[in-house]
Amino acid sequence: MGTDMVLLGGMGLMAVSAVMMSGDVFAASPFTVTQRARDLHNLATSCGFVLIGIHLGFHTRGFLGKVYRT
Repeated sequence: MGTDMVLLGGMGLMAVSAVMMSGDVFAASPFTVTQRARDLHNLATSCGFVLIGIHLGFHTRGFLGKVYRT
């Protein structure tokens, strides 16, 4: 449950930093495109990949148990 919440928060951070980076798509956004937004987005996505790997690792045993159940 704790990993799920951290993963959800990371996904929210990725979405917010993506909006901060995209000056053309969200032209009405109050955010300006800066190097800090790009750095935040890179950090959020890198951590997101690690968290997704951990999350999938937690579910692997249950998934394989269902696949190989005969």
